[in-house]
Amino acid sequence: AYQRTNRLEQAGQAYAEALKLKPDSAFAYANLGATLQERGDQPEARKAFERALQLAPENPTALWNLSIVQDRLGNPSESEKCIEKLVEVDPEREEAWFRIGYLRLLRGDSAGSIEPFRVCVSKRSDWLEALMNLGIAQRRLGNIEAAKASFTQAATRHPHSTDALRALAAVAVEQGDY
Repeated sequence: AYQRTNRLEQAGQAYAEALKLKPDSAFAYANLGATLQERGDQPEARKAFERALQLAPENPTALWNLSIVQDRLGNPSESEKCIEKLVEVDPEREEAWFRIGYLRLLRGDSAGSIEPFRVCVSKRSDWLEALMNLGIAQRRLGNIEAAKASFTQAATRHPHSTDALRALAAVAVEQGDY
């Protein structure tokens, strides 16, 4: 209740008390981690999430939040490992697939980002950000026709998207189609 009402100090104290009573509670560690994360204490949040995952290695909440914390702490490869594990545990989790693709695209792995973005688009064919990032990855790999198809789908489903229209214009210029 404290956590949900944004009384984070009291929530942290309550979870600490809960862990005294039940030190093997992955649930309490995951919630303590979320509270610490919201308070901005990323190093301690990481410790709590890591402990939760020691106790329950497939805890989707702990995996997701640890990924975010790792990213905030400047550990993008560790963040990516958490998300990869999460999609193994919960392959229907759309935002996890997007995050994998996005993290890979950021580190320059365009080829590795394509499949996660395709999964996103297969789950939600109108997902603008996934379509755009898929097109960007395809374009970086030199597959202009595939990029054009992704950007066209984005522009068709979101006709007011200036990003999709700009991307299509850039592809047209690249192809000499003025």
